[in-house]
Amino acid sequence: ILCDGVGLGKTRTAAAALMAVKAESALILASTKLHDQWRDELNIVGVPPSNYRLMSKEQLGRKELSELREFLDYDMIVVDEAHQGLKNNRTKLYRNLTFMKSHSNKNVSGLLLTATPWNNARSDVFNIGLLFLRRENVPSETPYDKYLRFSPRKASKAIETDDRAFAAFWRDLFLQRTRKTFGGQD
Repeated sequence: ILCDGVGLGKTRTAAAALMAVKAESALILASTKLHDQWRDELNIVGVPPSNYRLMSKEQLGRKELSELREFLDYDMIVVDEAHQGLKNNRTKLYRNLTFMKSHSNKNVSGLLLTATPWNNARSDVFNIGLLFLRRENVPSETPYDKYLRFSPRKASKAIETDDRAFAAFWRDLFLQRTRKTFGGQD
């Protein structure tokens, strides 16, 4: 999950990530008003238009499970402004993405972008991070591993009070850079 501040190039970084992992088919969920910006950034780094599909989160969120079969062949899903619609694991968008991940014809990866991952509660952050987490890749000695065996609701409630587990979860899944990281001032 890329959590760089506003204006630090999350879109271009995501476009470059698509090139780096040689994604042949990516679904990019972004606000319709940002589609031109996405196309420009993807073009700048050389991602061919045939390798991605732009769609709004709202469009995907309105789909019924029976309509999701056409979305099972992507090798990467990028979600811009991931805090909108994904901090709550009971939204239709969250349900649809979970279905797509679990029924994918490929080993689909996810890249979530947000400048504001922390809005209300630790459970928001946990739900966002859990979406594309491959639980089988989490070492058993990781402080949050035990929560991954709980139901999502019970897990997000439990991690609220476990500072050590939450800190490890954040460290392992979230990359947050600031202007200072890039040599500027905050």
